[in-house]
Amino acid sequence: MSDVKPIDHAVKNLIDEAFRMAREILEWNRSILDAGARELLTRETLGPDDLTRLTAGLVRDGAAKRVLVAAG
Repeated sequence: MSDVKPIDHAVKNLIDEAFRMAREILEWNRSILDAGARELLTRETLGPDDLTRLTAGLVRDGAAKRVLVAAG
């Protein structure tokens, strides 16, 4: 039974970190999400070309974001 608490703690840490990273990625790409939402309000569907265009500037990790902020 003593092994359960460390495992539970490790799993909680993994989940918390994954949630933090997902939230950061969404925040970094908020303008892309907003642009997609605006297009969906005017049209009912977005095709593959639309998604490619919208996600051209997608930031996937913090290193890329820091480079963009430093350059911008």
